[in-house]
Amino acid sequence: MDQKPLKIMFFLSLLISLITLWDHHLMGYLKNFIVLFHEICHALAALLTGGVVEKISIHGNESGETIALPSKMKGSFVFIVSAGYLGSSMFGGLLLHRGFSGKYEKHSLLILAFTILFITFKFSESGNLAYSTGVLWGALFLLPGLFSRQISSLALVFLGTSVSLYSIYDLFDFAHRIENTDAGILANWILNTNQGKGTPQNSVIFLSYLIGVIWSLISLLIVYLSIQKTFRHAAPAPEPDIHDAEKFPGEVTPEIVDWFLSRGMDLNGKPLPPELISDISKQG
Repeated sequence: MDQKPLKIMFFLSLLISLITLWDHHLMGYLKNFIVLFHEICHALAALLTGGVVEKISIHGNESGETIALPSKMKGSFVFIVSAGYLGSSMFGGLLLHRGFSGKYEKHSLLILAFTILFITFKFSESGNLAYSTGVLWGALFLLPGLFSRQISSLALVFLGTSVSLYSIYDLFDFAHRIENTDAGILANWILNTNQGKGTPQNSVIFLSYLIGVIWSLISLLIVYLSIQKTFRHAAPAPEPDIHDAEKFPGEVTPEIVDWFLSRGMDLNGKPLPPELISDISKQG
């Protein structure tokens, strides 16, 4: 049985439920994980560019921080700071697509679970919120990844939908506390690097908003393309028309029919049953 229509219904139901219950206190557990996911994207970007991650922490107010030392690679700091918002959008779309793909669902979920657990054990302190959140959700994704392909697929759709939605919701941070966001951190770094200390605050705020707008547009584009590709992939392929496949590729004239029948073949060049050939011969 094709599971894709059921997954589409699950996705739409989940999306409506998340939007409706977004401010419910129980959503705090999910939001804490997605904030941790945001910080993990920063950490992975630092590690991929040769930097050093010292600590990951999250707080109960949907905020978090990753303390990392970037490498001397040019542009590594920009890559690390940008990885939180853009990385969450990209991975959200990727996980959603993996959930709908019908391939390697268990492998994808296991890779995700082990990555979460590794980063959590390595870079968060035992007993704090980041540690308990990472261990809880990492173990939660590990179990279906080991035993159930169908549950793994639904878990990927759930996580991809949640992360994609939160990555859009997260962009509203730029509207009222831009200086405390990653965009503000990057703006301060750019201006202080090029102009030195004492950069006017108005310049920092302006550049922060500019970076926020650019990240927002990129994030929205990533989510849009990911969902579009996912649903295009999930759409059932049209069934071949058997009658069209059996038609002779061209105009059939009486002379062509006689030519094929005289050689004991149908119009597709396949041998006719002996009894049919015999009947045709008797009829002249």
